[in-house]
Amino acid sequence: MAVITSSNLEAASHATEQLTQSMTSEDHYEASKKRSGTPLSDVSPSPCYIPPPCSPELKCHSGTQDYTNNEWHQAPQDRKATFCLSQIFIKFLKRDQTPVECIACGDKVPPKQSFRAPCAHHYCRECIANFTKASMKDESLYPLQCCQIRISAKKVARQLPRPLQTRFRAKIVEYSVPPATRVYCANEKCSAFLCSSDTRKANMTCRMCGITMCLACKNRRHLGEGCVEAGMQRDLKRLADDKNWQSCPGCRAIVERTDGCSHITCRCSTHFCYRCGARWRKCFCHKEDH
Repeated sequence: MAVITSSNLEAASHATEQLTQSMTSEDHYEASKKRSGTPLSDVSPSPCYIPPPCSPELKCHSGTQDYTNNEWHQAPQDRKATFCLSQIFIKFLKRDQTPVECIACGDKVPPKQSFRAPCAHHYCRECIANFTKASMKDESLYPLQCCQIRISAKKVARQLPRPLQTRFRAKIVEYSVPPATRVYCANEKCSAFLCSSDTRKANMTCRMCGITMCLACKNRRHLGEGCVEAGMQRDLKRLADDKNWQSCPGCRAIVERTDGCSHITCRCSTHFCYRCGARWRKCFCHKEDH
């Protein structure tokens, strides 16, 4: 139940008095009707000036006078308007304080602490945050909907805590790009969304991990090589990792050891350790074996 204080009523009275000052007086109203040629008996009075018939005593909330039904018609027009608008103000306050039920969890929450969907269903802040997190993990849940009616993502974002709001806004930008043209960071530990491949830029640096990407092939930047050659090198490196092959630190050639010790001499005359891939003089693997 909302508590209507005298300060709220005084504020409403002050506002309505300002409105009534701009209203046409009764004499001016009658004169205008006479000039228009319309009989006053055919003109229905405004609903604002009809007192509630069920109330034996009508109190004007301006704090100056109380009216009964018999005295209503003799009251000044500005007092009548003040009373009617005050009643509207009271009903608005009561409605604004009535708890609403969260459609997801069933809890009763104040309207100001809830989110109202276009279908008139309400969500508490915790449920709308969980709803948002689920859509960030599963794109099939985006855009957010209730009763098959789309919910504005911008309005939802304003209801979220600051960290979640930032992540959700970034996800909105990502979802706005077609999946076929999305570019993600090639770092498997990062995989952050960068931009669309439709951009005119050739390279893009990830703001999360700092890796520079080639937007043409959507892989790490390859200076001095084309996308095809760089792709072949990546495939060869992947195969070498699967076969436990090693690459020469001097010429980057892939070397496979069939037999013998870990001391490898490449055809470029570079000596390195097959176990760790470091140059032989800087390797401590063979020293630990002795």
